[in-house]
Amino acid sequence: MSCQKGGKMNIAVIGTGIMGTGIGLTLLSKGHTVHCYNRTRENAQELIAAGGKYFSSPAEAAKDAEYIIIFVWNKEALYNVLNGESGLVMGVCVSVNNRQPDYNSPEFKFWNKLGIIESQNKCSICMVESYPQKQSLSTVFECHTRTGETLIPVENDVLLVLGLSKNSQHNEMDYDSVKAFLVRKGTAVILNPGTWHYAPIAQHEVVHTFVVFDHATPDSDVIKIDSQDAGVGWEIAN
Repeated sequence: MSCQKGGKMNIAVIGTGIMGTGIGLTLLSKGHTVHCYNRTRENAQELIAAGGKYFSSPAEAAKDAEYIIIFVWNKEALYNVLNGESGLVMGVCVSVNNRQPDYNSPEFKFWNKLGIIESQNKCSICMVESYPQKQSLSTVFECHTRTGETLIPVENDVLLVLGLSKNSQHNEMDYDSVKAFLVRKGTAVILNPGTWHYAPIAQHEVVHTFVVFDHATPDSDVIKIDSQDAGVGWEIAN
């Protein structure tokens, strides 16, 4: 996403143990701005003393960051960072890397409850076919105020451009919160209600993405905007 200024970036480092602190210090030495968060502020002192800006929650540290790097100890800590009360509230990335298999057999490995989709009604499954473009301009977004949405790219990776809502009614997008996320093929992303989004962007080859949502969402829970009306857009260069 075209948001760099003179090559210097705002980067959030979530988790300031040995690795997080080391990466943060390196980024500071290169002239980047580092926003940091750790469950215990004391363990972030080295990074703070070097010029890192400490925030009291993952969400606050990530708010104005262009990139987010997470270094946490276990899956519980990762869940809290991604989906806790003060976590990164756009949604949850679902991957087998987040937990161990529940049991093994000679033919299969099973991972149970990687992610949970909350829905009061039946779920629909659709597929989006995305074609690579030399440049993509993201300006059209939609938001579901009561229901979430899950996206699973199949053959190749995709980019998702996401933003947060400005208020609890989710009827206005916070343009300053918009970020682009790389979603690896075979990985699911569960978007929370109130997360602004649109179709996944293919990078180099055609990609099919499964989309799972409440079957009533298209008829009763969609708000759409075109950010060009406010003179705002995000250019994605492949």
